[in-house]
Amino acid sequence: MQKNTLEGKAKTKNGIKRLCFCAVCILLEVIFIVSMITRLNEYAEIVNLLTRLLGTILVLALYASDQTSSMKMPWIILILIFPIMGCVISADWFKWWHTEDAQTV
Repeated sequence: MQKNTLEGKAKTKNGIKRLCFCAVCILLEVIFIVSMITRLNEYAEIVNLLTRLLGTILVLALYASDQTSSMKMPWIILILIFPIMGCVISADWFKWWHTEDAQTV
């Protein structure tokens, strides 16, 4: 039996893309935090407040959704720990979740 199937190669390719995307998002998060500390001292409080406010709104929207808590909890933790990456990823995930294709899965 052949171990390198087409599905296995696709999973590996998608896994590498996801890993790269997450690494880039974490790097952007670190750059954002460092730039807030060094360059944006005047606006740091406002930007941080707006980012946290957006994260809180997304967490409340997620909490009010009709999913199980095992689906909600990882997203809530991700959004609250890394607001920028969590907001970007969850917005994309919410868009996918509310399409007709996702409902038939």
